[in-house]
Amino acid sequence: MARIIVSGLELTIPKAEERLRISGPYTGDTFLGSELIAKDCVVGNFVYQENTGFLFFVKYHDLNYFTINFYDVNNKKEYEFDRQFSIVHIGDFVSDTKLQIYPAFHAEFKNIVQIFDFDQENFTLVE
Repeated sequence: MARIIVSGLELTIPKAEERLRISGPYTGDTFLGSELIAKDCVVGNFVYQENTGFLFFVKYHDLNYFTINFYDVNNKKEYEFDRQFSIVHIGDFVSDTKLQIYPAFHAEFKNIVQIFDFDQENFTLVE
């Protein structure tokens, strides 16, 4: 079981599974307390925006792509941005509506950082 603490939020992923057969990334169903917040989240890639109550994460889809999603802690709803990635890692916020992203499964190469601007992206409720 993976336990992840993000800005005071304790997340658990009971059964993480390897994806893509390249020693990762690992994904699994993610719980906040006893509540399932999302399925197939990439382990260890969560960023919490305290002023909005949004928990951002990367989600794996069976068709071998990833999306950036967020969970509204206050309303207990998951949302998904429309853009699809073959590989992505979310980093830190650079403003309230801009998040660093990397075309990798880590943030070790600072020279390849990109900006994901929420104001330029569409998202939908995950039901």
